Amino acid sequence: MSTIEDRVIKITAEKLDVKKEHMDLTALLIDDLGADDLAMAELGEAIEGEFGIKIPYADVEQWRTVNNVVHYVHHHIR
Repeated sequence: MSTIEDRVIKITAEKLDVKKEHMDLTALLIDDLGADDLAMAELGEAIEGEFGIKIPYADVEQWRTVNNVVHYVHHHIR
């Protein structure tokens, strides 16, 4: 089974149309990876579906890096 980090990277790469080989945990979702508001909303929904958690959009708006998403998931899954 993949780690949370691997799964988040895969989903983020798919939603932001970035090759996962080029993903870096410190990459800025908006500035480096080109995410806009719609892409961030879709990323939040995909993360919800993958991990079975509910994520308020206000939380998604706080994500700045891929690592922020990984940490968020770690703290919210049971």
